[in-house]
Amino acid sequence: IYKNPTATTTQALSSPSSSFTERNTMPLKIYLARHGQDEDNAAGILNGRRNQPLTPLGIQQAQTLAQSIQDTHIKFSAVYTSPLQRAHDT
Repeated sequence: IYKNPTATTTQALSSPSSSFTERNTMPLKIYLARHGQDEDNAAGILNGRRNQPLTPLGIQQAQTLAQSIQDTHIKFSAVYTSPLQRAHDT
């Protein structure tokens, strides 16, 4: 899908040989959240793919994030996350 930055509609290519067609769409909103503090973060280690558990502070951060989402009544149509436990726990 090609999003024309000056238009209010999304232009989609229906097949490689067809021309672009326009259709009305809802605005896309993307929310990003980082996982809560894990044991490596607390030790000052940039851990990448290591699967360390959240610290008590990380658990508190995840709970605060969850409460903020509930308070703002955000409804998600999809959620994408890393397969690591710290991301799932957050």
